[in-house]
Amino acid sequence: MSINSRFVVASIEARMTSTRLPGKVLLPCVGRPMLELMVERVSRSRYIDSVVIATTVNKTDDPIVELAQRLGVRFFRGSEFDVVGRVTNAMQEAKADVIVQLTSDCPLIDPEIIDQLVRIYAANDFDHVSNAIVRSYPDGLDVQVSSLPILEKCYALCENDKDREHLFYTVRRNEDKIKTFKLLAPPELCWPQWRWTLDTQDDYRRICSIYEQFYPTKPAFSSSDIAEFMLSQPNLTPSR
Repeated sequence: MSINSRFVVASIEARMTSTRLPGKVLLPCVGRPMLELMVERVSRSRYIDSVVIATTVNKTDDPIVELAQRLGVRFFRGSEFDVVGRVTNAMQEAKADVIVQLTSDCPLIDPEIIDQLVRIYAANDFDHVSNAIVRSYPDGLDVQVSSLPILEKCYALCENDKDREHLFYTVRRNEDKIKTFKLLAPPELCWPQWRWTLDTQDDYRRICSIYEQFYPTKPAFSSSDIAEFMLSQPNLTPSR
């Protein structure tokens, strides 16, 4: 369902050549690739009209394209290192009005948090809305919402390769030019030291434990469900 008659597109940045955990986006969990599980969670959003997997032109990322085709999800192929340019071009091709930018190392992403940020964006005149500029949520629930013109503006403001690697860098440095809203976590989810992201073998084991706990009986489990489970399992709560 669109919001305010605007076409809302989620971009999921994905590649196979992670340094610390190669191929992590397609690692199996409850019998399915991690990226497929993430797409399922993103698709539970009330407002997202389309999902685009923004991957690279590298042959190593052909399996990501094959997964997108199997799922019936759009994909875009661009530069491995110019991530902001890749996402900008993907969103131009998708003709997005509102952009929800996500990264594929967040297989526990929460559609309710996505929707909250989209509502904040739609009801105000902010250029950029995010819950990750100030770290309060667990790492792995990161969402950024903006428009295509603002994404294009951010890309034009990139000054170096580091800027082009992640949109955060440009936004943080240009808050005088980009009106930004920073969403903070509610008390029950204010665990900035927790890792719900996928970057190491320990992360992988933790995420699999969470999915194995909930997915078979409650596939639409929430962030609050995860937090309660982790508080009952101290071995799952290492600091960042």
